[in-house]
Amino acid sequence: MPANSNINHSMTVGQWATLLVIATFWGGAFFFVSVAVKDLPPMTLGAVRVLIGGFVLLAILHMSGGKLPWRTDVWRWFMLVAFVNSVAPLFLLSWAQKTIGGGLASIITAMTPLMVLFVAHVMTSDEKLSGRRLGGTMTGFAGVVVMIGVDAKIEFDFSIVAQLAAVLASVCFAFGTVLARRFRTLEIEPLTATTGFILVSGFQFLVLALVIDRPWILPAPGLPALAAAVSAGFLSTALGQFLFFRLLRDTGANNVSLVAVLTPISAVLLGWLVLGERLQSYQIAGMVIIALGIVIVDGRLLRRPRP
Repeated sequence: MPANSNINHSMTVGQWATLLVIATFWGGAFFFVSVAVKDLPPMTLGAVRVLIGGFVLLAILHMSGGKLPWRTDVWRWFMLVAFVNSVAPLFLLSWAQKTIGGGLASIITAMTPLMVLFVAHVMTSDEKLSGRRLGGTMTGFAGVVVMIGVDAKIEFDFSIVAQLAAVLASVCFAFGTVLARRFRTLEIEPLTATTGFILVSGFQFLVLALVIDRPWILPAPGLPALAAAVSAGFLSTALGQFLFFRLLRDTGANNVSLVAVLTPISAVLLGWLVLGERLQSYQIAGMVIIALGIVIVDGRLLRRPRP
């Protein structure tokens, strides 16, 4: 593939529009889960959502001329990354959203890029934290403490446990992201790797749902819950991932990482406009502090402009 001279440079209006669409799809995932989890248990919801997303990604992969590899070493990593980066965190988030709103869950998981920096510092030899990145990471952690710590001081209730589950989901996403670095050394393209581990995670969810939820004995879910689960799979999991990798190819990792700041905003707005969710002032303050941490880590806004 020829080098793209636009990598890490200013994005065009169309690329900014694509970034906003991705943020809307990924923020919409929290909205869809908030609706679907009322009728569907977390494992069953995960199976429906992720299998739909996986098969749509498989179709996109084949239309683009790619195919899944049939190597045992690759599929072992598909199984590991699927559980760590998909099954565990998505279950935790679905379970947490039975108690807390999608907006608050999205704010907490916005710290995932900061978690990735910390996990990569511990687990790798080539991605160590610099002083600026360490400062940004600690700032982001402070934002989470602001959101959860105030509630904990007032009264330790079940919502605290749900918020901690969302934090643990961020930790899982971080470990999964670092583990997924292995696909590069295995010479697996990003879209191929994502399609593979999403499909595997869908079948893992399906097995767990059949064992734990036993969906055949549950009441039939309502149409809104089914529509939300299908929308989460098609829009958030499949199309969101496809657009993300296309924008990553065209603009580079630094530009596309801005979606981490925009996703909670779209989730909060959807929850407020449609579900009537409300955030406390200290929760909004926590989101601002997390966003500040990401800005510090990114560093672009802190650089002095060149003449």
